Amino acid sequence: MLSLLQGNVMKETFKVNVLNVDTWIRLLYMILFVMLLVVARFVVLIVTIIQFLVVLVSGEDNRNLRTLGQGTAQWVCQTVLFLTYNSEEKPYPFTDWPETQASVVDYWADAEVDEIPAEEYSSASDEDVPSFVSQKSGAEAASVDDAQKEKSECKKPVLIYLLRHGDAPYSGMAGERSLSAGGKKDLESVLSQHWTELSGLALVLCSPVLRAQQTMTVLAETLNYQGPLLFDDVLRPESSVAAVESRVGSMLEEAVLLLGHQPLIGKILEYLTDQTGLGWSMTTSSLACLDVTAFSRGCAELKWLTTPEPG
Repeated sequence: MLSLLQGNVMKETFKVNVLNVDTWIRLLYMILFVMLLVVARFVVLIVTIIQFLVVLVSGEDNRNLRTLGQGTAQWVCQTVLFLTYNSEEKPYPFTDWPETQASVVDYWADAEVDEIPAEEYSSASDEDVPSFVSQKSGAEAASVDDAQKEKSECKKPVLIYLLRHGDAPYSGMAGERSLSAGGKKDLESVLSQHWTELSGLALVLCSPVLRAQQTMTVLAETLNYQGPLLFDDVLRPESSVAAVESRVGSMLEEAVLLLGHQPLIGKILEYLTDQTGLGWSMTTSSLACLDVTAFSRGCAELKWLTTPEPG
């Protein structure tokens, strides 16, 4: 009798899933991205060949080709995550083309250096130094510089928590997806593990998208959080790390939690830790904790990253 009942439930579930329009819409997107992956293979092949020929002829690689290759690699990664249901964010052309990071070589190549003629150095005298500038010996100046450097490096870090929204099945309309029961359970599990640490939160900055708001509700109920809460467009999926930096940089005095989406939340993690590829560890309901001295590249240390247990 029980097996018959279970069989009927499975049939009804299958029937509901088959009749769900959103399931078939996602399939169409998946077919499209599989076709685009085939195109991407040829793009990578062409870029590789041309880049090799450029190096062979000029002895230097082409920066534009390198940037295209980096962006294509990130797009392929995003696409695979979408196809395998690890992400519900549709890659380019439905979002912006992945941001690429300039290499150290590019940085110094673009830097504008003002050269001072040698005669200007030789013509300078102590009289040219403003009276309010203290003139010290080389040893004294070096000592002051070391002290200032040590002071800047020893700036007391603050905690930044990065939380990605819980699982939200695709509905075919951006911003209208709701958390699943499993998504809420995963969030409760992850947040409960760090209840003590999160009790020190001074502010939560949250995306205004529905699934993020629902995640915030779970957080408030799980942690009994009653502190300041701001819903801000700067944490929408299509936002940029630069926009978040501009918004959050002045808030780094006490512990802050940023609640958002991929790929943005992963990009923030990679930017602060300066670890490429780390961002894709932020699956739904994942929570990361960072020691941050400034909201700048490489100015944070990852303390821990908790993801939901599979199953």
